[in-house]
Amino acid sequence: MNHQRAVRSNAVENGRGLTGQEIIACSIFMIIVAYLFGSFDRFPFDDEIVTLALIGHLTPMELLVTRIGLYDIHPPGSYFMFQLLYNIGLPLWAMRCVSLFMSAIAFLLILDLTLSAIRADGSMVRFATIIIFLTFPLLYGVGDALRWYPLFAVLVAGFFWLELRCGQPTIAGGALLGLSVSTNF
Repeated sequence: MNHQRAVRSNAVENGRGLTGQEIIACSIFMIIVAYLFGSFDRFPFDDEIVTLALIGHLTPMELLVTRIGLYDIHPPGSYFMFQLLYNIGLPLWAMRCVSLFMSAIAFLLILDLTLSAIRADGSMVRFATIIIFLTFPLLYGVGDALRWYPLFAVLVAGFFWLELRCGQPTIAGGALLGLSVSTNF
């Protein structure tokens, strides 16, 4: 058992993960690219229109009853989150920022694991890996969506990051994986 933990832990400790400076630089880069993509002021796409209609007109209990199997294949976790944001008065662009923030965290967690698994300190490989992650089109295409994708991505990425960084199952990792089921089947 201890050998398995050591093997898993060593799998992500061969290289160096993201540094604080890289996290800040990546975050600034993602905000700029998202702004250039028009993420914050675009018109809602078809799935988002459904989300906005549901969170604006249904109570949490109605969301729970109508989302589980009766209409939508997605469990209500993301609807609850967006309804909470809507009810505290966040405008559409701010809810998109929350989604993009969750997607960015997911990408940074997986990038950290990727960089930790390769030996690329000071090389062009490290720089290229970071650029590939930061320019991934889905981050900006649906990373700001008012749907289940950003919440699911951050919960599953958090699970994998905790599992691989700790080298053993954790209660927090299990909680993240369990919560991810509340967003998608």
